[in-house]
Amino acid sequence: MNRVRLNDNAYRTSLERMSSGLRINSAKDDPMGIGFSSVIEAQFRGTQEAIHNLEDGLTWLDVRSEALNQALEYTLRLRDLAVRAATDATLTNEQRELINQEATDLVTQMEQTGRNHQVTGHKSLFDPGMLDVIWVLDVTGSMGTYAAQLIADAASMYDQFAAEGYDLQMGITGYATNAGVWGSSLSFHDNSGGFVGDVTTLKGVIDAGIAGGTENGLTAVNTALALGGLGGSFREDAQRVVILLTDEDLDDFGITGFGSNDETLSLNPGAEALRQATADNLIAADAMFFDVGVVTGTGGPTVNSPDQDLQDVMAKVGRGGNYVLDGGGAWVNSVTSSLLATGGPWDSGFQAGPNSSDYFEVKFETVTSVTSGAAGVSLATAASAQASIDTLDSAIDFIQESQVQAGDVRNAFQRAIGDLEQQKIKLMDENSKIADADYAAEIANMAKSQIVQSVTTSIMTQGNISYQQATRMLLGV
Repeated sequence: MNRVRLNDNAYRTSLERMSSGLRINSAKDDPMGIGFSSVIEAQFRGTQEAIHNLEDGLTWLDVRSEALNQALEYTLRLRDLAVRAATDATLTNEQRELINQEATDLVTQMEQTGRNHQVTGHKSLFDPGMLDVIWVLDVTGSMGTYAAQLIADAASMYDQFAAEGYDLQMGITGYATNAGVWGSSLSFHDNSGGFVGDVTTLKGVIDAGIAGGTENGLTAVNTALALGGLGGSFREDAQRVVILLTDEDLDDFGITGFGSNDETLSLNPGAEALRQATADNLIAADAMFFDVGVVTGTGGPTVNSPDQDLQDVMAKVGRGGNYVLDGGGAWVNSVTSSLLATGGPWDSGFQAGPNSSDYFEVKFETVTSVTSGAAGVSLATAASAQASIDTLDSAIDFIQESQVQAGDVRNAFQRAIGDLEQQKIKLMDENSKIADADYAAEIANMAKSQIVQSVTTSIMTQGNISYQQATRMLLGV
């Protein structure tokens, strides 16, 4: 009877395997095999999800590429306008104003595209991240009002950046003749309290009138970058910004007075060397450069164009902007708006395989009018328009680098998807050898079980008949 039961179980097992197509339907069928099969199944399913991840990544990269193309188109149009505005012979003031207004509108559109372009809730060109800002403050006697505005608005600035997801820290140093360091802590602060304390100290220097009367601004920028607590303490992955705040022309070359320094730059043999050194130091620090100041033609009306020294440095650095310093404090809002568009580089992680070791990150750059440098153009004068051409060439290079990266990453994703598809086929084949039923073998096993069952039944029937006959004989029936 035990053999009959075993044969019946074998028959049922073969029937189950043929019905399900699987050799292993439960742990009792093959304890070791089901363990191997489960591992392979986990790898297979993880591989499938990794393909989904990379396909989503391709969609995101396509959206980023589209936004980069749009940013490049804005920048190319800005360059067209800069070339047009660089001529002084044929443009009227009204025509130049129209050109400059279009340029301003394009910069604004580019900034909005950078900050708002997104896919499935994820921005494609912008990430707030960490932001380190060094203020280089002119502490000569006329700057008290502007220092007071910075003090009044500092808390609001920190709050705005926090609301936008930034990790902001700011520090400040004062300068005047010989870029003297005036009384601040010369370190970064992640809260408005410490920063306001430093600005208040510098305002005291301004109010006391002890700092001298000339403004060696470029030297001060280099000094700030060299200070251990400021330029020496930039965080590794932070977007870095240096802001020069002054209401006067620069006096680094020993020439004082509004406008005169700009007009004689080419006559000073040390001028180009200092401007180049400043640009080199900013580039080495990977820092953007902003100027907040006023430029006035000697004895003439205010011109909304930066000091030519600063315009030259910004063109060399390729990233930054310039803003007009006004007594009403609008400059603070302008600078804050631009800083909010700086964003920063960020790491995007992708799970590109079934195992934890298959995770990798790609560092992407924030691309806005500010980070590309396009926000730094000024077409208000022929000279500033000429300098803007170089700035925009740098902006075009910056955007194209991001385009190349997007293309490279996209190609890598496509290759990875192809490899994962091949891996899926191999896993399916491997699992099939362990878990799938062998129909030929199972048909043979079922036939064997059926034959054994038929013979066994026949034997048992014959045995039962003989027993009955013997009983009747013994009983005389």
